[in-house]
Amino acid sequence: MRRRLPLAALIAVLLVALFPPASTPAVAAPRASGKIVARQVDHSMPAFTVGELRRQSGAIVAPDAGSTGGETLSVTSPVIDAGQLFDRVGVHWRAARGQEDTLLVEVRTSADGARWGEWELLHPEEDLVDLENNVWYAAPIPAVAGARFAQYRVWLTDGDPAALQHLAVTVLDVTDLNEPALVRLLGDLRGALADVARAFSGDARVASAAPAGASKILGRQDWGADESLMKWTPAYAPWQKAVIHHTVTRDGGTNVAAEIRSIYYFHAVTRGWGDIGYNFLVDKYGNIWTGRQGGDHAIGGHAYGWNTGSFAVAAIGDYSVTAPTGQLQGAIANVIAMKFKQLGIQPYGNGSFTHEEQRSDGSWTKVTSVVPNVLGHRDCTFTVGRSGGQTACPGGALYTMMDGLRKLAQSGWQNGYTYLSRIDPQLPPGGFPGQALQVPVLVTNLGTVTIPAGTTVSYRVLRAGSVVTQGPGVALAQPVAPGATGSAIVSFVGPPLGEYVVRWGLQTSTALWNAPYND
Repeated sequence: MRRRLPLAALIAVLLVALFPPASTPAVAAPRASGKIVARQVDHSMPAFTVGELRRQSGAIVAPDAGSTGGETLSVTSPVIDAGQLFDRVGVHWRAARGQEDTLLVEVRTSADGARWGEWELLHPEEDLVDLENNVWYAAPIPAVAGARFAQYRVWLTDGDPAALQHLAVTVLDVTDLNEPALVRLLGDLRGALADVARAFSGDARVASAAPAGASKILGRQDWGADESLMKWTPAYAPWQKAVIHHTVTRDGGTNVAAEIRSIYYFHAVTRGWGDIGYNFLVDKYGNIWTGRQGGDHAIGGHAYGWNTGSFAVAAIGDYSVTAPTGQLQGAIANVIAMKFKQLGIQPYGNGSFTHEEQRSDGSWTKVTSVVPNVLGHRDCTFTVGRSGGQTACPGGALYTMMDGLRKLAQSGWQNGYTYLSRIDPQLPPGGFPGQALQVPVLVTNLGTVTIPAGTTVSYRVLRAGSVVTQGPGVALAQPVAPGATGSAIVSFVGPPLGEYVVRWGLQTSTALWNAPYND
Protein backbone atom coordinates (compact mmCIF):
# COMPACT_ATOMS: atom_id res chain seq x y z
CA MET A 1 0.00 0.00 0.00
CA ARG A 2 1.36 3.37 -1.00
CA ARG A 3 0.23 6.74 0.18
CA ARG A 4 -1.10 8.84 -2.70
CA LEU A 5 -2.01 12.15 -1.09
CA PRO A 6 1.15 13.35 0.65
CA LEU A 7 0.00 16.95 1.00
CA ALA A 8 -3.16 18.82 1.94
CA ALA A 9 -5.97 16.66 0.70
CA LEU A 10 -9.34 17.88 -0.38
CA ILE A 11 -11.64 20.81 -0.14
CA ALA A 12 -15.28 21.14 -0.47
CA VAL A 13 -16.58 24.59 -0.71
CA LEU A 14 -19.55 26.82 -1.04
CA LEU A 15 -18.30 30.06 -2.54
CA VAL A 16 -19.82 33.37 -1.46
CA ALA A 17 -17.78 35.54 -3.79
CA LEU A 18 -19.77 37.63 -6.24
CA PHE A 19 -18.76 36.36 -9.65
CA PRO A 20 -20.64 36.91 -12.93
CA PRO A 21 -24.21 35.61 -12.73
CA ALA A 22 -24.31 31.92 -13.53
CA SER A 23 -27.43 30.35 -14.93
CA THR A 24 -26.02 26.83 -14.86
CA PRO A 25 -28.54 24.14 -15.73
CA ALA A 26 -28.85 21.09 -13.52
CA VAL A 27 -26.26 18.49 -14.49
CA ALA A 28 -27.93 15.30 -15.63
CA ALA A 29 -26.46 11.99 -14.60
CA PRO A 30 -24.56 10.33 -17.49
CA ARG A 31 -26.91 8.54 -19.88
CA ALA A 32 -24.06 6.63 -21.53
CA SER A 33 -22.15 3.78 -19.94
CA GLY A 34 -18.88 5.67 -20.30
CA LYS A 35 -17.43 2.82 -22.35
CA ILE A 36 -15.70 4.19 -25.43
CA VAL A 37 -15.61 2.09 -28.61
CA ALA A 38 -12.78 3.31 -30.82
CA ARG A 39 -10.60 2.30 -33.72
CA GLN A 40 -7.42 3.82 -35.12
CA VAL A 41 -6.39 3.48 -38.77
CA ASP A 42 -2.75 4.27 -39.61
CA HIS A 43 -1.23 5.16 -42.96
CA SER A 44 2.54 5.49 -43.35
CA MET A 45 3.77 7.85 -46.10
CA PRO A 46 0.20 8.25 -47.42
CA ALA A 47 1.17 10.04 -50.65
CA PHE A 48 3.29 7.04 -51.65
CA THR A 49 1.15 4.17 -50.33
CA VAL A 50 -2.61 4.71 -50.17
CA GLY A 51 -3.42 8.29 -51.13
CA GLU A 52 -4.32 9.91 -54.43
CA LEU A 53 -1.98 12.81 -55.17
CA ARG A 54 -3.32 15.73 -57.24
CA ARG A 55 -2.38 19.20 -58.37
CA GLN A 56 -4.74 22.09 -57.63
CA SER A 57 -5.93 21.78 -61.24
CA GLY A 58 -7.15 18.27 -60.42
CA ALA A 59 -4.49 16.48 -62.44
CA ILE A 60 -3.16 13.32 -60.81
CA VAL A 61 0.54 13.39 -59.93
CA ALA A 62 2.84 10.40 -59.56
CA PRO A 63 4.39 10.58 -56.06
CA ASP A 64 7.76 9.37 -57.31
CA ALA A 65 8.00 12.55 -59.38
CA GLY A 66 9.19 14.28 -56.21
CA SER A 67 8.52 17.82 -55.06
CA THR A 68 6.69 20.14 -57.43
CA GLY A 69 8.86 23.02 -56.28
CA GLY A 70 6.26 24.98 -54.38
CA GLU A 71 3.03 24.16 -56.24
CA THR A 72 0.38 23.04 -53.75
CA LEU A 73 -0.59 19.38 -53.96
CA SER A 74 -3.29 17.41 -52.17
CA VAL A 75 -3.29 13.82 -51.03
CA THR A 76 -6.68 12.20 -50.48
CA SER A 77 -7.10 8.93 -48.63
CA PRO A 78 -9.26 6.07 -49.76
CA VAL A 79 -12.59 5.76 -47.98
CA ILE A 80 -11.99 4.36 -44.50
CA ASP A 81 -14.61 1.88 -43.30
CA ALA A 82 -14.60 2.18 -39.51
CA GLY A 83 -16.42 -1.10 -38.97
CA GLN A 84 -18.53 0.58 -36.30
CA LEU A 85 -20.77 3.53 -35.66
CA PHE A 86 -18.95 6.60 -34.39
CA ASP A 87 -19.82 10.14 -33.31
CA ARG A 88 -16.33 11.70 -33.13
CA VAL A 89 -13.26 11.59 -35.35
CA GLY A 90 -9.77 12.77 -34.48
CA VAL A 91 -6.57 12.82 -36.50
CA HIS A 92 -2.87 12.97 -35.75
CA TRP A 93 0.05 13.11 -38.14
CA ARG A 94 3.83 13.19 -38.29
CA ALA A 95 5.46 15.83 -40.47
CA ALA A 96 8.96 15.90 -41.87
CA ARG A 97 11.13 18.05 -39.61
CA GLY A 98 10.70 21.72 -40.50
CA GLN A 99 7.67 21.09 -42.73
CA GLU A 100 4.93 20.95 -40.10
CA ASP A 101 3.62 24.37 -41.18
CA THR A 102 3.21 23.24 -44.80
CA LEU A 103 0.42 20.73 -44.06
CA LEU A 104 -3.29 21.53 -43.91
CA VAL A 105 -5.37 18.53 -42.82
CA GLU A 106 -9.08 18.05 -43.51
CA VAL A 107 -11.50 15.25 -42.67
CA ARG A 108 -15.07 14.34 -43.58
CA THR A 109 -17.47 11.59 -42.54
CA SER A 110 -20.35 9.64 -44.01
CA ALA A 111 -23.05 7.22 -42.94
CA ASP A 112 -22.98 5.19 -46.18
CA GLY A 113 -19.68 6.02 -47.91
CA ALA A 114 -21.55 7.77 -50.74
CA ARG A 115 -23.13 10.89 -49.27
CA TRP A 116 -20.60 12.95 -47.34
CA GLY A 117 -20.53 15.76 -44.85
CA GLU A 118 -18.46 18.85 -45.58
CA TRP A 119 -14.69 18.79 -45.45
CA GLU A 120 -13.58 20.26 -42.11
CA LEU A 121 -10.17 21.86 -41.67
CA LEU A 122 -8.52 20.56 -38.51
CA HIS A 123 -6.56 22.67 -36.08
CA PRO A 124 -3.71 20.95 -34.23
CA GLU A 125 -3.98 21.26 -30.46
CA GLU A 126 -0.73 22.67 -29.15
CA ASP A 127 -1.32 21.16 -25.70
CA LEU A 128 -0.86 17.73 -27.32
CA VAL A 129 2.03 18.21 -29.75
CA ASP A 130 4.88 15.70 -29.52
CA LEU A 131 7.84 17.94 -30.34
CA GLU A 132 10.41 15.18 -30.09
CA ASN A 133 8.79 13.21 -32.91
CA ASN A 134 7.08 16.16 -34.65
CA VAL A 135 3.65 14.58 -34.26
CA TRP A 136 0.62 16.89 -34.27
CA TYR A 137 -2.82 16.09 -32.89
CA ALA A 138 -6.20 17.54 -33.85
CA ALA A 139 -8.74 16.80 -31.12
CA PRO A 140 -11.87 14.83 -32.06
CA ILE A 141 -14.71 16.67 -33.80
CA PRO A 142 -18.32 15.53 -34.25
CA ALA A 143 -19.14 13.21 -37.13
CA VAL A 144 -22.33 13.21 -39.19
CA ALA A 145 -25.28 11.27 -37.79
CA GLY A 146 -24.90 7.52 -38.14
CA ALA A 147 -21.29 7.83 -39.34
CA ARG A 148 -19.50 4.64 -40.37
CA PHE A 149 -16.99 6.01 -42.90
CA ALA A 150 -14.25 8.64 -42.84
CA GLN A 151 -11.82 10.19 -45.30
CA TYR A 152 -8.97 12.66 -44.99
CA ARG A 153 -7.36 15.13 -47.36
CA VAL A 154 -4.02 16.85 -46.75
CA TRP A 155 -2.88 19.95 -48.62
CA LEU A 156 0.88 20.00 -49.16
CA THR A 157 1.50 23.72 -49.59
CA ASP A 158 5.16 23.36 -50.59
CA GLY A 159 4.41 20.56 -53.06
CA ASP A 160 6.50 17.90 -51.31
CA PRO A 161 4.76 14.49 -51.03
CA ALA A 162 7.33 13.40 -48.43
CA ALA A 163 6.32 16.20 -46.04
CA LEU A 164 3.51 13.97 -44.68
CA GLN A 165 5.23 10.95 -43.17
CA HIS A 166 2.40 9.34 -41.23
CA LEU A 167 -1.28 9.96 -40.56
CA ALA A 168 -3.74 8.18 -38.26
CA VAL A 169 -7.52 8.55 -38.06
CA THR A 170 -9.23 7.71 -34.76
CA VAL A 171 -12.98 7.14 -34.74
CA LEU A 172 -14.79 7.14 -31.39
CA ASP A 173 -18.21 6.20 -30.10
CA VAL A 174 -18.63 8.05 -26.80
CA THR A 175 -22.43 7.77 -26.57
CA ASP A 176 -23.10 4.00 -26.77
CA LEU A 177 -24.08 4.08 -30.45
CA ASN A 178 -22.90 0.49 -30.88
CA GLU A 179 -24.88 -0.84 -27.93
CA PRO A 180 -28.27 -2.52 -28.45
CA ALA A 181 -31.29 -0.25 -28.10
CA LEU A 182 -32.32 -1.96 -24.86
CA VAL A 183 -28.93 -1.25 -23.28
CA ARG A 184 -29.22 2.42 -24.22
CA LEU A 185 -32.74 2.58 -22.81
CA LEU A 186 -31.57 1.08 -19.52
CA GLY A 187 -28.79 3.65 -19.43
CA ASP A 188 -31.35 6.43 -19.81
CA LEU A 189 -33.42 4.94 -16.99
CA ARG A 190 -30.40 4.63 -14.68
CA GLY A 191 -29.46 8.22 -15.37
CA ALA A 192 -32.98 9.45 -14.72
CA LEU A 193 -33.19 7.53 -11.44
CA ALA A 194 -29.82 8.95 -10.38
CA ASP A 195 -31.13 12.46 -11.09
CA VAL A 196 -34.19 11.80 -8.93
CA ALA A 197 -32.04 10.43 -6.11
CA ARG A 198 -29.77 13.47 -6.23
CA ALA A 199 -32.76 15.79 -6.19
CA PHE A 200 -34.11 14.19 -3.01
CA SER A 201 -30.66 14.16 -1.39
CA GLY A 202 -30.16 17.87 -2.04
CA ASP A 203 -27.21 17.17 -4.32
CA ALA A 204 -28.79 18.16 -7.63
CA ARG A 205 -27.60 21.72 -7.36
CA VAL A 206 -24.76 23.26 -9.22
CA ALA A 207 -23.91 26.92 -9.61
CA SER A 208 -27.50 28.09 -10.10
CA ALA A 209 -28.60 26.91 -6.64
CA ALA A 210 -25.50 28.01 -4.74
CA PRO A 211 -24.56 31.55 -3.72
CA ALA A 212 -23.68 33.68 -6.74
CA GLY A 213 -20.94 32.20 -8.88
CA ALA A 214 -20.32 29.10 -6.80
CA SER A 215 -20.12 25.66 -8.34
CA LYS A 216 -19.68 22.18 -7.01
CA ILE A 217 -16.66 20.50 -8.58
CA LEU A 218 -18.18 17.59 -10.49
CA GLY A 219 -16.36 14.27 -10.32
CA ARG A 220 -15.08 11.94 -13.00
CA GLN A 221 -18.15 9.76 -12.51
CA ASP A 222 -20.29 12.74 -13.52
CA TRP A 223 -18.83 12.71 -17.02
CA GLY A 224 -18.77 8.91 -17.17
CA ALA A 225 -15.01 8.25 -17.14
CA ASP A 226 -14.07 4.75 -18.28
CA GLU A 227 -11.47 4.12 -15.58
CA SER A 228 -10.13 1.05 -17.37
CA LEU A 229 -8.40 3.50 -19.73
CA MET A 230 -6.64 5.25 -16.84
CA LYS A 231 -3.08 3.87 -16.98
CA TRP A 232 -1.26 6.81 -15.39
CA THR A 233 0.08 6.42 -11.86
CA PRO A 234 -0.54 9.73 -10.04
CA ALA A 235 2.54 11.74 -9.14
CA TYR A 236 2.53 14.79 -6.88
CA ALA A 237 4.16 18.19 -6.41
CA PRO A 238 2.79 21.18 -4.45
CA TRP A 239 0.69 23.44 -6.65
CA GLN A 240 2.06 26.98 -6.93
CA LYS A 241 0.56 28.23 -10.20
CA ALA A 242 -2.60 27.86 -12.28
CA VAL A 243 -2.39 27.61 -16.08
CA ILE A 244 -5.42 28.39 -18.24
CA HIS A 245 -6.02 26.49 -21.50
CA HIS A 246 -8.69 25.94 -24.12
CA THR A 247 -9.34 22.46 -25.50
CA VAL A 248 -9.65 23.49 -29.19
CA THR A 249 -12.72 21.25 -29.48
CA ARG A 250 -16.44 21.94 -29.74
CA ASP A 251 -17.93 23.48 -26.60
CA GLY A 252 -19.92 20.36 -25.71
CA GLY A 253 -23.29 21.55 -26.96
CA THR A 254 -25.95 19.96 -24.79
CA ASN A 255 -23.76 16.96 -23.90
CA VAL A 256 -20.59 18.28 -22.28
CA ALA A 257 -19.88 14.92 -20.64
CA ALA A 258 -19.55 13.26 -24.06
CA GLU A 259 -17.13 15.99 -25.16
CA ILE A 260 -14.97 15.34 -22.09
CA ARG A 261 -15.00 11.59 -22.75
CA SER A 262 -13.68 12.16 -26.27
CA ILE A 263 -10.92 14.44 -24.92
CA TYR A 264 -10.11 11.81 -22.28
CA TYR A 265 -9.70 9.03 -24.84
CA PHE A 266 -7.56 11.16 -27.11
CA HIS A 267 -5.27 12.16 -24.25
CA ALA A 268 -5.15 8.81 -22.46
CA VAL A 269 -4.98 6.42 -25.41
CA THR A 270 -4.21 8.22 -28.67
CA ARG A 271 -1.64 10.58 -27.15
CA GLY A 272 -0.51 7.82 -24.77
CA TRP A 273 -0.64 9.83 -21.54
CA GLY A 274 -2.74 7.28 -19.64
CA ASP A 275 -5.21 9.94 -18.45
CA ILE A 276 -6.67 13.29 -19.39
CA GLY A 277 -4.01 16.00 -19.20
CA TYR A 278 -6.01 18.77 -17.51
CA ASN A 279 -6.65 18.84 -13.76
CA PHE A 280 -9.96 20.68 -14.22
CA LEU A 281 -12.23 21.55 -17.12
CA VAL A 282 -14.93 24.23 -17.24
CA ASP A 283 -17.85 24.61 -19.62
CA LYS A 284 -20.01 27.37 -21.07
CA TYR A 285 -22.69 26.74 -18.44
CA GLY A 286 -20.32 27.47 -15.54
CA ASN A 287 -19.79 23.86 -14.47
CA ILE A 288 -16.40 22.77 -13.11
CA TRP A 289 -15.38 19.19 -13.90
CA THR A 290 -12.63 17.07 -12.38
CA GLY A 291 -10.12 16.03 -15.03
CA ARG A 292 -6.97 14.13 -14.15
CA GLN A 293 -7.19 11.46 -11.46
CA GLY A 294 -5.33 11.93 -8.19
CA GLY A 295 -6.83 14.97 -6.47
CA ASP A 296 -4.98 18.01 -5.19
CA HIS A 297 -1.33 18.46 -6.21
CA ALA A 298 -1.52 15.77 -8.92
CA ILE A 299 0.93 16.61 -11.71
CA GLY A 300 -0.93 17.14 -14.97
CA GLY A 301 0.10 16.86 -18.61
CA HIS A 302 -0.68 20.23 -20.13
CA ALA A 303 2.32 22.57 -20.53
CA TYR A 304 5.85 21.55 -21.55
CA GLY A 305 8.29 22.29 -18.74
CA TRP A 306 5.60 23.70 -16.45
CA ASN A 307 3.59 20.64 -15.39
CA THR A 308 5.36 20.13 -12.07
CA GLY A 309 4.00 22.63 -9.58
CA SER A 310 1.02 23.87 -11.58
CA PHE A 311 -2.56 22.80 -12.20
CA ALA A 312 -4.44 23.16 -15.48
CA VAL A 313 -7.88 24.69 -15.95
CA ALA A 314 -9.14 24.01 -19.49
CA ALA A 315 -12.02 25.91 -21.07
CA ILE A 316 -14.01 23.43 -23.17
CA GLY A 317 -14.20 24.89 -26.68
CA ASP A 318 -12.12 26.95 -29.08
CA TYR A 319 -11.63 30.53 -27.92
CA SER A 320 -9.26 31.70 -30.61
CA VAL A 321 -11.91 34.16 -31.81
CA THR A 322 -15.12 33.35 -29.95
CA ALA A 323 -15.40 34.97 -26.53
CA PRO A 324 -16.24 32.62 -23.62
CA THR A 325 -19.53 33.03 -21.77
CA GLY A 326 -19.67 34.90 -18.48
CA GLN A 327 -20.49 31.60 -16.79
CA LEU A 328 -17.32 29.99 -18.17
CA GLN A 329 -15.23 32.95 -17.02
CA GLY A 330 -16.80 32.68 -13.57
CA ALA A 331 -16.02 28.95 -13.41
CA ILE A 332 -12.34 29.57 -14.23
CA ALA A 333 -12.13 32.20 -11.50
CA ASN A 334 -14.08 30.01 -9.06
CA VAL A 335 -11.86 26.96 -9.25
CA ILE A 336 -8.65 29.02 -9.10
CA ALA A 337 -9.93 31.00 -6.11
CA MET A 338 -10.99 27.78 -4.33
CA LYS A 339 -7.65 26.07 -4.73
CA PHE A 340 -5.53 29.14 -4.07
CA LYS A 341 -7.49 29.93 -0.91
CA GLN A 342 -6.65 26.44 0.32
CA LEU A 343 -2.99 26.95 -0.50
CA GLY A 344 -2.66 30.54 0.71
CA ILE A 345 -1.73 31.86 -2.76
CA GLN A 346 -2.98 35.22 -4.06
CA PRO A 347 -4.58 34.88 -7.53
CA TYR A 348 -3.58 38.42 -8.49
CA GLY A 349 -0.07 38.03 -7.14
CA ASN A 350 3.15 36.63 -8.53
CA GLY A 351 6.04 34.65 -7.16
CA SER A 352 9.15 32.65 -7.91
CA PHE A 353 8.68 29.46 -9.90
CA THR A 354 11.09 26.93 -11.35
CA HIS A 355 10.23 25.44 -14.73
CA GLU A 356 12.24 23.68 -17.44
CA GLU A 357 13.33 24.90 -20.86
CA GLN A 358 14.80 22.91 -23.73
CA ARG A 359 18.19 23.71 -25.25
CA SER A 360 18.93 23.42 -28.96
CA ASP A 361 20.63 20.05 -28.35
CA GLY A 362 17.41 18.62 -26.87
CA SER A 363 18.51 18.69 -23.23
CA TRP A 364 16.49 20.47 -20.57
CA THR A 365 17.61 23.05 -18.02
CA LYS A 366 15.85 24.44 -14.96
CA VAL A 367 14.94 28.14 -15.02
CA THR A 368 13.74 30.12 -12.01
CA SER A 369 11.88 33.36 -12.53
CA VAL A 370 9.13 35.50 -11.00
CA VAL A 371 5.86 34.98 -12.89
CA PRO A 372 2.15 35.64 -12.25
CA ASN A 373 0.35 33.04 -10.14
CA VAL A 374 -2.29 32.69 -12.87
CA LEU A 375 -0.86 32.13 -16.35
CA GLY A 376 -2.15 31.56 -19.84
CA HIS A 377 -0.56 28.58 -21.55
CA ARG A 378 1.16 30.91 -24.02
CA ASP A 379 3.01 32.51 -21.10
CA CYS A 380 4.76 29.21 -20.34
CA THR A 381 8.05 29.43 -22.23
CA PHE A 382 9.72 26.06 -22.76
CA THR A 383 12.55 26.86 -25.20
CA VAL A 384 15.80 28.51 -24.15
CA GLY A 385 16.09 31.98 -25.68
CA ARG A 386 12.37 32.39 -26.30
CA SER A 387 9.89 34.41 -24.26
CA GLY A 388 6.28 33.31 -24.56
CA GLY A 389 4.30 32.99 -27.76
CA GLN A 390 5.18 29.34 -28.41
CA THR A 391 1.50 28.44 -28.46
CA ALA A 392 -1.70 30.38 -29.12
CA CYS A 393 -3.43 28.65 -26.20
CA PRO A 394 -5.76 29.60 -24.48
CA GLY A 395 -6.88 31.40 -27.64
CA GLY A 396 -6.79 35.09 -28.37
CA ALA A 397 -10.31 35.84 -27.15
CA LEU A 398 -9.73 34.18 -23.78
CA TYR A 399 -6.18 35.44 -23.37
CA THR A 400 -7.31 39.08 -23.58
CA MET A 401 -9.35 38.38 -20.42
CA MET A 402 -6.42 37.14 -18.33
CA ASP A 403 -6.11 40.26 -16.19
CA GLY A 404 -9.85 40.30 -15.56
CA LEU A 405 -9.83 36.61 -14.61
CA ARG A 406 -7.04 37.22 -12.10
CA LYS A 407 -9.02 40.08 -10.55
CA LEU A 408 -12.19 37.99 -10.50
CA ALA A 409 -10.41 35.13 -8.73
CA GLN A 410 -8.79 37.58 -6.31
CA SER A 411 -12.23 39.00 -5.47
CA GLY A 412 -13.50 35.53 -4.58
CA TRP A 413 -10.38 34.81 -2.58
CA GLN A 414 -10.80 37.99 -0.54
CA ASN A 415 -14.56 37.71 -0.02
CA GLY A 416 -14.08 34.24 1.43
CA TYR A 417 -16.12 31.07 1.58
CA THR A 418 -18.87 29.79 3.79
CA TYR A 419 -17.39 26.29 4.00
CA LEU A 420 -13.76 25.62 3.20
CA SER A 421 -11.53 23.05 4.84
CA ARG A 422 -8.01 21.75 4.35
CA ILE A 423 -7.44 18.19 5.48
CA ASP A 424 -3.91 17.05 6.26
CA PRO A 425 -3.71 13.28 6.94
CA GLN A 426 -0.40 12.18 8.45
CA LEU A 427 -0.51 8.93 6.51
CA PRO A 428 2.79 7.05 6.09
CA PRO A 429 4.01 6.33 2.55
CA GLY A 430 3.37 2.59 2.80
CA GLY A 431 2.20 -0.30 4.90
CA PHE A 432 1.19 -3.96 4.88
CA PRO A 433 -2.16 -5.18 3.53
CA GLY A 434 -4.59 -5.46 6.42
CA GLN A 435 -2.36 -3.46 8.75
CA ALA A 436 -4.34 -1.09 10.99
CA LEU A 437 -2.80 2.35 11.28
CA GLN A 438 -3.91 5.12 13.61
CA VAL A 439 -3.64 8.20 11.44
CA PRO A 440 -3.61 11.72 12.94
CA VAL A 441 -5.66 14.00 10.69
CA LEU A 442 -5.55 17.80 10.94
CA VAL A 443 -8.62 19.76 9.80
CA THR A 444 -8.03 23.46 9.18
CA ASN A 445 -11.10 25.65 8.80
CA LEU A 446 -10.45 28.21 6.06
CA GLY A 447 -14.10 29.17 5.77
CA THR A 448 -16.23 31.78 7.51
CA VAL A 449 -18.50 29.39 9.43
CA THR A 450 -17.53 27.14 12.34
CA ILE A 451 -17.25 23.44 11.54
CA PRO A 452 -19.53 21.91 14.18
CA ALA A 453 -18.46 19.32 16.73
CA GLY A 454 -19.62 15.90 15.61
CA THR A 455 -18.57 16.46 11.99
CA THR A 456 -16.77 13.29 11.04
CA VAL A 457 -13.49 12.79 9.25
CA SER A 458 -13.32 9.83 6.91
CA TYR A 459 -11.68 8.56 3.74
CA ARG A 460 -12.30 6.54 0.63
CA VAL A 461 -9.75 4.28 -1.03
CA LEU A 462 -9.84 4.32 -4.83
CA ARG A 463 -8.21 2.10 -7.39
CA ALA A 464 -8.48 2.94 -11.09
CA GLY A 465 -11.01 5.57 -10.12
CA SER A 466 -13.38 3.19 -8.36
CA VAL A 467 -14.04 3.21 -4.62
CA VAL A 468 -12.87 -0.03 -3.02
CA THR A 469 -13.17 0.96 0.65
CA GLN A 470 -15.15 3.52 2.64
CA GLY A 471 -13.31 4.25 5.88
CA PRO A 472 -14.95 4.68 9.30
CA GLY A 473 -15.95 8.18 10.33
CA VAL A 474 -14.35 9.71 13.43
CA ALA A 475 -16.14 12.71 14.93
CA LEU A 476 -14.41 15.96 15.72
CA ALA A 477 -14.68 16.31 19.50
CA GLN A 478 -14.64 20.12 19.42
CA PRO A 479 -15.98 22.69 16.97
CA VAL A 480 -13.37 24.21 14.67
CA ALA A 481 -13.68 27.99 14.45
CA PRO A 482 -12.69 29.90 11.29
CA GLY A 483 -8.90 30.01 11.07
CA ALA A 484 -8.48 27.24 13.66
CA THR A 485 -7.30 23.66 13.28
CA GLY A 486 -8.91 20.60 14.80
CA SER A 487 -7.75 17.01 14.82
CA ALA A 488 -8.93 13.42 14.92
CA ILE A 489 -7.31 9.99 14.98
CA VAL A 490 -8.70 7.83 12.17
CA SER A 491 -8.17 4.09 11.88
CA PHE A 492 -6.85 3.26 8.43
CA VAL A 493 -6.67 -0.37 7.28
CA GLY A 494 -4.22 -1.08 4.49
CA PRO A 495 -5.87 -2.42 1.31
CA PRO A 496 -4.52 -5.39 -0.68
CA LEU A 497 -1.13 -5.05 -2.34
CA GLY A 498 -1.15 -2.36 -5.03
CA GLU A 499 -1.29 1.37 -5.63
CA TYR A 500 -4.27 3.41 -4.48
CA VAL A 501 -5.52 6.97 -4.15
CA VAL A 502 -6.73 7.79 -0.63
CA ARG A 503 -9.31 10.58 -0.65
CA TRP A 504 -10.12 12.29 2.62
CA GLY A 505 -13.22 14.34 3.38
CA LEU A 506 -15.74 15.49 5.97
CA GLN A 507 -19.24 14.22 6.66
CA THR A 508 -22.11 15.76 8.55
CA SER A 509 -25.16 14.04 10.06
CA THR A 510 -25.99 10.91 8.05
CA ALA A 511 -25.04 12.40 4.68
CA LEU A 512 -21.80 11.15 3.13
CA TRP A 513 -19.60 13.66 1.31
CA ASN A 514 -22.47 16.14 1.24
CA ALA A 515 -22.66 19.60 -0.31
CA PRO A 516 -20.93 21.76 2.32
CA TYR A 517 -17.91 19.46 2.46
CA ASN A 518 -17.94 18.02 -1.02
CA ASP A 519 -14.73 16.32 -2.11
